Parts: sequence; structure tokens; C-alpha cells
Amino acid sequence: MCKYLLGWIDFVNTVQLCTQYELTANNVSKIWQLLLKFYNHYEREYYKKKPERLPAIVISFHYLLHVADSISNYGPCWSFWQFPMECLCGMLLLLIHSKIHPYSNLANNVLLIEQFNYLPFIQFYKYICKNEKPIKQ
Repeated sequence: MCKYLLGWIDFVNTVQLCTQYELTANNVSKIWQLLLKFYNHYEREYYKKKPERLPAIVISFHYLLHVADSISNYGPCWSFWQFPMECLCGMLLLLIHSKIHPYSNLANNVLLIEQFNYLPFIQFYKYICKNEKPIKQ
């Protein structure tokens, strides 16, 4: 069990490095080394070069080897990551209740929620308008 945890520690350390606000060239090099070490650990301990375990090697593990290149090309991960968008998609999925018309159902639910955001302004508007005289035409 300990050998599995030691391999994943490299991954956790890499994520902590990747999420820093500023990164140096040494940090990017260390990120690449740690991810390569984690990838080799994963391949050695989970895949074990056995064809029946091939589904354990998903494409996302290969993408890990390109994280350091992306940081070098685009800057720190926080400047281009998809995490905020994935969170939003997860929240929107909870609003869909129709299997026949999921998009219109989602749009209606978003509009309904957006109307609740304006309720405090409507109450304020009614208070302001109550003290004004009507405009004569």
C-alpha cells in the first residue's frame, strides 16, 4: 500500500507547484520531472505491461506529460485552466430535468434563477416610485 501512496505524493506535489501564482524555469523543470516520475510509477504499478490492463492507461495520463510544455508556452496554470468552466457545467447539469428538451429546460431554469437575482431591485424600485408623482401626458 505504501508504494502506491509514494507514487501519488509526486502527483500531489506537482499539483501544488502548478497552482502557484508565479513559476520559475526551475519550477517548470521540476514539474516535468515529477509528472514523468508519477507517470512511470502509474505505468509500473497499475498497467504492469499487461494487455488486459490497457484500459487503466487513459489518454489523460499521457496529457500529464505535456503540462510543463503548456506552462512554458502559456504561463501558470491558473491563467488557462478549465476548472471554473467545469464547475459551472457541473452546476448547470443539476438544473436539467427534462430528457426530451434538455436545452430549453436549462434555459428556462437559468432565466428563472436570474429573475430571483433582480427581486431586491424590484422592491427598491417600488419604494422609489411610490414617492413620485405620476407623469401627466
